[in-house]
Amino acid sequence: MNTILFTLLLCISLFPIFENSVQCSCESAAAKEGNACLLNESKDGVSCDVENNKCPNINYLEGKSNTLSLPDNKHNNKNARGQVVTGTSPCSLGSYVLDPWMLKLAEVVREHYRIKDWASDTVVERLCSSDTIVKLLNALQEKKFDDVGNCGVLVVTLLFIRLCNYSVNAKNVNWKDRCMYQWCSLLWFSSFHTPYR
Repeated sequence: MNTILFTLLLCISLFPIFENSVQCSCESAAAKEGNACLLNESKDGVSCDVENNKCPNINYLEGKSNTLSLPDNKHNNKNARGQVVTGTSPCSLGSYVLDPWMLKLAEVVREHYRIKDWASDTVVERLCSSDTIVKLLNALQEKKFDDVGNCGVLVVTLLFIRLCNYSVNAKNVNWKDRCMYQWCSLLWFSSFHTPYR
């Protein structure tokens, strides 16, 4: 059974055209079993607004399906990291701007903010580490930049990316705390203004 499941997952990741038929097959098998159901799935796509994730979630909310599509949290964090450090999609929170140039001015290791390996979870964790935050705060004290508000937005954003990762990876944390960490991160990231919202 595990071999079949792995093969199905491999087929979905290599040939996304099969994802709907694989989901239907799993739901049919669960219905035939009678005492089983497909609870959730995770498809390619880093957010809930990607069509392959959006449709199952709308069907779930409308009561047409019992299956949720859950994007991989680490993909979301890598996506957030990309938005934070590349500057290609400017973000603001009130009158403050998320300014990736501060990372360079604070002498954060270049490999942490000049992304070469988009798939690395380790690079995200290092970027969002206490070392990076200490460098940013020290640079602020040393007057390498004057924007206290912009620095605050960058520091808190890095903290929430880290907290979001921690909520998924922590093994000995109460589930209620983990949910609260996810919720707080959601509130922070959904408060940004971008050219698209």
